[in-house]
Formats: sequence, C-alpha cells, structure tokens
Amino acid sequence: MQRLDRIRADEVRGVEATEIRFDDHLDCIPDWYTPLVLASAARVEASAGDLAGFLAATARGYADVAADPAAGSAAMTDDVLELDAELIDTAVAYYADRFLTDGAWGPMDGAVWSEFADFLGDAGLLEGEVDVESAWTNDLLPG
Repeated sequence: MQRLDRIRADEVRGVEATEIRFDDHLDCIPDWYTPLVLASAARVEASAGDLAGFLAATARGYADVAADPAAGSAAMTDDVLELDAELIDTAVAYYADRFLTDGAWGPMDGAVWSEFADFLGDAGLLEGEVDVESAWTNDLLPG
C-alpha cells in the first residue's frame, strides 16, 4: 500500500491499515529513485538550458516545502480546491524531511542505478543489457 493510501486510511480516516515498506526489505529489493524526471538524450541536448531551469525551479520548490511544510501544503490546497486538504497537510508533513538528500534535491548515484538494473535483469524484467551510466545525469541540477 502506498504511503499516501496509508496516511488517508490511518491518519485522516482513522482506519487501521497495514503497511509493507520497501525500505524495510533492502536485503532483497534494492533502493531506487522515485519520482523521476525523464527526458530523451535528444531533448537534453536540444534543451539543456530550459531543462536546467526547470530542475532549478523544482529544487527550489522542494527546498521551500522542506523548510516550511505548512506553507507548501497551503500553496497546493489554496489553488486546487478539490484536493483533500487534511490528506495533503498530513502527507506533506510526512514527506517534507525526505525531500532533500544532504541538503539538496535531485542528486543521484550511479551505484543505485546499477544495483536496481541488476535486480531488474536478475528478475527477467529487462531485455538485454542496460547502459546504466547513460541512463541518468546530475549535470543539469543546480549547484
């Protein structure tokens, strides 16, 4: 069950829910990155400046919400009235301290990609080899 579903059940609706956390099972399921921002190599080459600007704005947004979760939640629920404000408040409070890694949003490590690609390959979920090093970049991130 996804964390937001559990938050909705447990903390908003008061219904007991069982949670199976992937990070409790890293001995058999490797860690991976989520969410991801994806672009083709051609798009990165053609629009690197625009993509870097988008990632800088995204990083600022995550950092702002990490610094002030209530303001981040209000920004969402004030502008999108159909959102469940109580759910958003609870979810943002839960995730806010998980948005940044060592004070930054977005940096990735090739070892995480390699381990997850190996896991997918071993499970028969990939066709052929994956060039892990060309599957990701930190080059467009701010700083």
